[in-house]
Amino acid sequence: MGCPYAYGATRYVDVTSGLNMMSISKWEAMVVASGLKVEYSNYNVVKNIGLLSKIPVLRELMINDVAAILVKPA
Repeated sequence: MGCPYAYGATRYVDVTSGLNMMSISKWEAMVVASGLKVEYSNYNVVKNIGLLSKIPVLRELMINDVAAILVKPA
């Protein structure tokens, strides 16, 4: 059957494992709008160059994964 990830994909939306075209700023705005509190977050940057996640334009291009724990405020 083969790998269901990027092989054969011609568009981002064709990749079944992700690449849902969600920007970091859009994700952060959704979290704020949800009213949830960020208890923990970790932004994984390409090649572990953390400095890239601090530069506004580059962070959208270089952050490849976000792990977060969101909690409902009491």
